Amino acid sequence: MINWSKCPSQDSVLGIKEWVENGSMAYLGAFSGALMQNDFMNVMRRADDSNLELLQEWASFLYWEIPNDCFRNPELWKTRGGLNGIAAAADEHIRQLEADEAKLEVEQEARELDRR
Repeated sequence: MINWSKCPSQDSVLGIKEWVENGSMAYLGAFSGALMQNDFMNVMRRADDSNLELLQEWASFLYWEIPNDCFRNPELWKTRGGLNGIAAAADEHIRQLEADEAKLEVEQEARELDRR
């Protein structure tokens, strides 16, 4: 569970939360977008004085609070649809496994009936 109160700038929470949960950069500002893209040069270029002073806190927040793929592999994160997309894919995978298991049980019962 992400502790959003640890985000160094509460003004950035909405955009970063949208990115983490849905893989959408729609609400990210230039600075937070550069953070999520792991683009140090743009982070430094786009940071205001307040965020420059908070760089260590930002690094800690990224490392300890949000999934690493959010900022280490942003293209993959976007493709997956963030945490919600990953959860949906996992749910679909579980449904498919359950359907396959049910199908195998039916096939096994049919084979047992054929042997009798």
